[in-house]
Amino acid sequence: MMRRRRGHVGDTVGDGGLFLALSGELLCFLALLGVSTLTGAWVGRSLLEIGLIVPLALVMLVLVLTSRDRP
Repeated sequence: MMRRRRGHVGDTVGDGGLFLALSGELLCFLALLGVSTLTGAWVGRSLLEIGLIVPLALVMLVLVLTSRDRP
């Protein structure tokens, strides 16, 4: 009987999907930063930036922690 390896994020989503998710997150952050800089609308910007940065940081953390499992 063979034992199953513990999977990682790349097994279910695929590296291409992760790349697209990270690229989209980065583009949203840059767009928000550009709009707030051009318009001078700083109200609520901090909450929006936190909402964009936290998921990006979590995905990066998961990738770093699971990259050690790859052969």
